[in-house]
Amino acid sequence: MNSSLESIRVATIPALTALATHDLPQNLKELVSLLMDAHRDIQMHGQQVVQIMGQVFKSRSSVAASSLFILLDCLSADDCPPHVAHAALCCLTEIDGPVILSKLLPVLERLLHSLVPVNHNSEATTIVGFSSAEAELLSQAISKFNSSSAQLLATEPRAMAILLLAIKAPGWVTLPLRGQPRLQTIALRLITKKFFSALPSAALQRTVLAVMFDMQVDCRNPQTMHDVGFVFKGLSLNAEMIAEELWLHKPMGHRTVMQRRRKNQQKTRCIEAGVTQESPCETGTHVEQQTRAWCRATLILEMLQTKKKIQQPEMLLPALFGMLASCLESKDVEAEDLEYSKQLVLVCLQNICSRLKSGEMCEDRFNVELVVQCVRTSHVPQTYHYALLLLSTAASLFPEKVLHNIMPIFTFVGSSVLRLDDAFSFQVVSKTINTLVPILIDACHREDDSTAGESALVVDTSVCRVLRVFTDAVPYIPAHRRLPVMKQLLEATGPQAFLWAMLSLLFEGQTLPAADQHDVYKEWEVEGKMEFAVSLCGDFEAQIQLYTTAKLLQYLASLQFNGESALWISFLIWW
Repeated sequence: MNSSLESIRVATIPALTALATHDLPQNLKELVSLLMDAHRDIQMHGQQVVQIMGQVFKSRSSVAASSLFILLDCLSADDCPPHVAHAALCCLTEIDGPVILSKLLPVLERLLHSLVPVNHNSEATTIVGFSSAEAELLSQAISKFNSSSAQLLATEPRAMAILLLAIKAPGWVTLPLRGQPRLQTIALRLITKKFFSALPSAALQRTVLAVMFDMQVDCRNPQTMHDVGFVFKGLSLNAEMIAEELWLHKPMGHRTVMQRRRKNQQKTRCIEAGVTQESPCETGTHVEQQTRAWCRATLILEMLQTKKKIQQPEMLLPALFGMLASCLESKDVEAEDLEYSKQLVLVCLQNICSRLKSGEMCEDRFNVELVVQCVRTSHVPQTYHYALLLLSTAASLFPEKVLHNIMPIFTFVGSSVLRLDDAFSFQVVSKTINTLVPILIDACHREDDSTAGESALVVDTSVCRVLRVFTDAVPYIPAHRRLPVMKQLLEATGPQAFLWAMLSLLFEGQTLPAADQHDVYKEWEVEGKMEFAVSLCGDFEAQIQLYTTAKLLQYLASLQFNGESALWISFLIWW
């Protein structure tokens, strides 16, 4: 009756009439009578029978319920031909819920156990003896795992077992249908946002989530990894679930090193005793577990860095900082793997902090010291770039906490990042200046308010230390980056207040040369320092230039010179 061919649908009406003459249960007689009354609609379109069946069984009458049970018992019977069961189930497409799924569990269990081999390590490529009718029945029956039937998974353990069996099916298991769909892909597509949210308990949600993470670690099929990532991206998750999964990994630091030392000692004793390498002394199970746990956490971070639908994302911070601490302390993982893990953690922290506003997160949850340590100890540009971007974002959330670590940050920027000639490094420097320098200036203003009445020539030492870091690094900055960087720094600090201080620091190197200056510095000092200073001043208004000149002369007048120099300075000030 639901065939796409009109001739077949027309031929079913006489068969339905003949069926009505048989001795049927009263409930089925009423159902047959309803279908006969709608025979014209059924002949017109195959989907009419689906709609009629849906209206009948959604009426929630006792007659409809008992008729549904009889139909489900028939199609789930062992002796029911698969093509008949599939056709009957197609007519019930609009009927969902725990009842219909519970009736279909025996069918699903029977089909899955005949399709999925016991040994998942088998490398077979085809399933012998599994017909296309059985494949269609399996595909239709497994689709009943949806938001309407999710409640059944809490009361029927077999339902969860069947779902997990389909999800964990080997990647090579395909159904003999058009397009050769993978069973695993069909099962994973059932885990939609609506279905996952409808699971009745957080424990069930964590179970499904843990299975998907384990599949990412254990499976080497690219399609499976893509399917799991696609499903994970569409789910709306609570941050506590992901945090629990991240905490499952154990820090691979000092403890693991000691365990490996004991293992090496044990290995030596085994060799001396003549024990073969296959003995229990050589199992190495613990190290394998540690490696797998670390790999699992890394894969979770890879999926997490593009994840947007997370409730209470700030709950992830303790777990992420725990992983960052493990990366900094660990000596049992390859350096490249550690740097990659650091980058993943920093990107995830950056994504979380960029979504939050000031006051939405507890300040104690953010460990600035760990991020600064990451900046200072890493030798990979990409890693400390991410760390600097994270500190810049954190500065807008809790400036006071970042302020206490601001000088090590600027010292590192001056000694490394400023010397790199790429667009991303320039972007990192710009963001660092625009976010951290205003924090420093605000702190200076608060100190100035508390020390009102002191000399106007006194410049905050913290700001001068930052300026010194940049002026000392000017010769090593790529030539086409020097002027934009220094101009941006002055715009952040205020050119009228600090241009004269920057020029003083530039000229200081001319009058007090350091003994350990490199050839690059000496060459630039002779040829380009004055030209750079003139170009820098030329980027600002004449009023600022005049004010800067006056401040420089006043500063020179305050220094101690011999009589002739003091006379010339007095003349310049008077003039």
